[in-house]
Formats: sequence, structure tokens, C-alpha cells
Amino acid sequence: MPGDRTVNSETIIGIEHLNKWYGNVQAVKDVSLAVGKGETFGFLGPNGAGKTTTIRCILGLLRPDSGQVRVLGKNLRRASGELRRVGYVPGELALMGNVTGEWHVHYIEGLRGTDDMVGFDRAKGLADQLDLNLSKKVRTLSKGNKQKLALVLALMDEPDLLILDEPTSGLDPLNQETVFDMISERVGAGATVFLSSHVLSEVERVCKRVAILREGVLVDDEAMEALLGKRLRELRVSFDATVRPNLLYGIEGVINIRQVDDVTLTAEVRQWGVDALLKRLALCTVTDCALEKTRLEDAFLHFYRDDDEITAAATVEQDAKVQPIEPSVLSLAPTAEVARDLSAGEPAIGAEVVDGELEPEAGEVVAVVKPEMVTDPTAVPTSETGTDPEPEPETEHTAIPMPPISPSDDAPEEPSEKGGDAR
Repeated sequence: MPGDRTVNSETIIGIEHLNKWYGNVQAVKDVSLAVGKGETFGFLGPNGAGKTTTIRCILGLLRPDSGQVRVLGKNLRRASGELRRVGYVPGELALMGNVTGEWHVHYIEGLRGTDDMVGFDRAKGLADQLDLNLSKKVRTLSKGNKQKLALVLALMDEPDLLILDEPTSGLDPLNQETVFDMISERVGAGATVFLSSHVLSEVERVCKRVAILREGVLVDDEAMEALLGKRLRELRVSFDATVRPNLLYGIEGVINIRQVDDVTLTAEVRQWGVDALLKRLALCTVTDCALEKTRLEDAFLHFYRDDDEITAAATVEQDAKVQPIEPSVLSLAPTAEVARDLSAGEPAIGAEVVDGELEPEAGEVVAVVKPEMVTDPTAVPTSETGTDPEPEPETEHTAIPMPPISPSDDAPEEPSEKGGDAR
């Protein structure tokens, strides 16, 4: 279900018809969204989609060409005081290199007009959790420790709104866990989190709702649970006898069927196809089966691909779908006795065509084929790519299938976009 984009009194971030141009390039195109109080919101998209531009418009670092932005219930132009309640970790850090982390803490406390000593004590506690020495000059810190300092500055005044752009960049797994705990603590206290990240596993962990931006356009806004339902499962299944890919044809949601060897098939399965797949496999003797969720990134690829790629993917999936016919054994002409077995829903074991009759052969299994499996009684099943399979040699019949201080010698780094990053 699409997210609620209606701005109201409970809205912490409200964007209505936002547009932003850089010369002849429109970076953000008529974006509208609303993030409610206490919500954990993921803001995703490929590089160059307009995510950072949108965030900078939310913070007032860039002025929109048109549209409205509200932060913490106030119009952005009147929200300068409210911005003190915002903690921000930029994607590109711009810290003073020739001063210490402690200096940054006191400086930010001065800008916010908060109690310097109370803020410093909280900052020291956060730094200790992250194993960060605030007495060192920033220029001596590693990338990971600079990221820790940015997180301390964002969290030390217990903000009501956290805007995080790649917050765990450069951190080791242990410190990432600590950051997640810190974020969870703020969420538990009622804070709102607006998270932009390319590490989709952390988005899954933190966020309950996700919006996806592509080429400046908001292409999706829905609950994380609904989006994860679109994630594919990777199937690898082996049988106790020779199989062919057409065993899995006609199952809604099963695509990209491949044959690995004589007894093993792989495929990709959508969530709604799992039940029908298992029922089909239950007709056979399965020796091994793995059905694993693909990488979380695959759930988002549909939104990242261009239109030609989406069309090609849809074509492959459509080619794997077929229409029903009467029950039979694929590529085999059943005798009256076998036909009776099939009508009773029982598999025919060890069948092979010899002079027009079915004869058993040790070690082979013939799958029962239900009505939905193939296109036409006289048609040869097509592969998942839409091409006809190679015909079987007439002499051989195979049983059928079963992812404010700026020291002169060290000025802050220039931000990559007009407007810069701010704390």
C-alpha cells in the first residue's frame, strides 16, 4: 500500500510538490511525501537519483525552486529554531581537521544554544560507546573515527528528528551494531528517523516504511513488509532420477528455470509462487532442496532498472507461463494402465516408451503432470527463454522432470553540491 503523503499536525517531515533544478537539469521532480512522528523512514534510490538534494532541501541548505517543505510542524522558512531539534549525519563529512573532537562538541553546543556541559557529558558517553577519543585532532582520525564523531554530534542533544545519510559508512560490524542500538534508543524515546543508505540490510533492520527515488521521481512509497514480499527466492532442487525443466512450467511466480545437470534444477520464485511450487515438487522424489531469499538488493532492482531492462525481465517471466491441458505424462504416451494411475493422482514409476508402449526401467521416474503444466497436448513445452528445447533422440527417452573557528592552515572540505552540509 502506498504511504500516506498527506501533511498534517502529526507530520515531522512534510514535502509537497518539491522541484529543484541545477541549470538545465531537474534533480527533484514534483516529490511529495510525509513522515509521521516516531516513524522510521527509509529513503532509497540509485546514485544521482536526487536523494541528497532532497535532504538538503529539507534542512534548508538548498532552496527549492517550487513546492513546500515543513519540518517538525513548521514551514521551513520559519523553522530555524526547530532545526536545533534535528540531528544530521551528512553523506560527505566536512569537519575541521586541525581541531579536536571536543572542540566540535563545544562548537555545536554553542550553535544550538544548549547547556554546554550537559551536552558534553552526553557526547562523552556516546564517544565511549563507540570507542572514540575526542581529544585527538580530526586530521589524525581514520575514516571510521570521523564517522563516529559525526554520529556523536548528531545524537548528543537527543534530537526529535534524525536525518542520517549513510550513517554506518566506514564502520566495522561491531560499531555498526552500537549505532543501531543508539538509533533504537532514540526511536524508543519517540524520535523520528529519516535514513538514506545503500546498505539495504540496515534499511530493512531500521525502517518500517520506504520511499524510492529514481531520476528525481518518487516511484514507490510503501511499508517495508510489502516491499520485502517482492523479493525473489532462489530454488535449487535435486531428484532421484533424470528431470527436465518443464517439470516447473506453468507455476505462477516461478521464473528463470535452469537445468544444472541431469537431476538438478534451479529457478527463481516469487513469494506467491512458493505454495504451488512445493505442491508440484511433492509429486516427485526430492533428494535435496534449498529455497533461499535472494539479496535484499534484488527487491529494489525493479525500481533501479531502466524501462528496457524491466520490459526484458517481464518477457522472460511471461515466457515461463503456460496454459492448462488434460493430465498426461510429459513427452510420453501413457498406456491405459498408466492413464488410470494418473487419473488417480499417482505417479507412474520407471516408465519408458518402447515400441509405443510404456515399460518400466530401473532407476527412472516419470512425473505426474497436472492440467496446468503445459500449453497444449500436442505442443512441445518451451523453455523459460521462449525457445523450443532440443528434441530427444528417437532411440533414447529420458524420464520427465520431476539475491566558529576555522584555523587558517586547515579549512573545511568543500561540499560536492551547492549548499554544503551542516550539523
